[in-house]
Amino acid sequence: MNRTLIFKSLLGLSLIFSNHLFSAGVFAYVTNARDNSVSVIDTSTNSVITTIPVGFFPTDVAASPDGTIVYVPIFSENSIFAINTSTNMTQNVISTQGGSKPLGVAVAPNGLVYCANFSNASIFVIDPNSMTEVDNFALGAIFPFDLVISPDGTRAYVINSVAPKNVKVIDLATRLVIATVHTGQQTQGGAITPDGRLLYISNPVTNTVSVIDTTTNSVIANIALAANAFPRGIAVSPDGAFAYVVQQGSASVAVINTVSQAITATIALTPNSDPYYIAITPDGTQAYVTQTLTGNVSVINLATNLVTGTISVGNFPFSVAIANVP
Repeated sequence: MNRTLIFKSLLGLSLIFSNHLFSAGVFAYVTNARDNSVSVIDTSTNSVITTIPVGFFPTDVAASPDGTIVYVPIFSENSIFAINTSTNMTQNVISTQGGSKPLGVAVAPNGLVYCANFSNASIFVIDPNSMTEVDNFALGAIFPFDLVISPDGTRAYVINSVAPKNVKVIDLATRLVIATVHTGQQTQGGAITPDGRLLYISNPVTNTVSVIDTTTNSVIANIALAANAFPRGIAVSPDGAFAYVVQQGSASVAVINTVSQAITATIALTPNSDPYYIAITPDGTQAYVTQTLTGNVSVINLATNLVTGTISVGNFPFSVAIANVP
């Protein structure tokens, strides 16, 4: 084969590859903590379309509101990877302060990125336009594990997983702590309703879910789970009707009615799979749950509350986020 034919063949393959990566749609991004990678799942086919190498021990993952960028904190390297969803390649690597150990990440409606730094008790703020740090504010003597941004972008709720085990409420305009809400022991996952009124927090040690009224910043209910539930990640349906709580200990998902605060269903997952985080598609039809010990992601049909598929990803899939890629 001559050089011209070789070039045309390579160009054809390149175009096929590029068109696939540039396609719009809804995709699930999964951090594989022990593979140092992110798997990308096409939710229309429930298949992995690519795997993106990142830094050592990726933890959380969050997508920008417009679906163009996915952010991945790298706990062991004090950095955050920014992935361009149109190419599924790393666009930028943003360094955090030395020894900060970035863990949880969330993106505000205006695109600003907030990352919880576990070791130095601070929040790192990234401007998506310059991909640089624009602020870094202290939280006090806590160990922030994760954070949730209110739908209107005015508040951040920082989940503290170590003593005194609480949720710090941050006014994002002033960067000040305006309230501290005490929940259960070892608070871990959190999710807020679309109207911003109710915040759900998982308490693994007490096997409960605390419901916080964000207008008063007080706990209005503590929902008891099974004795071995050990709740982790939480997601709220787009219509705000249900909160889905991953139960690591019992390898299941509890479904909570957000009006009655009662458990209405329990969805069984693979036994002894150690599920951790959950994300829901924008249309509310499917949920994706990471299973750290099996290297899989379970797909749940939310109309039937049944597992409809299992997707093999990488080693120790930890967190998952949905990006609606334009």
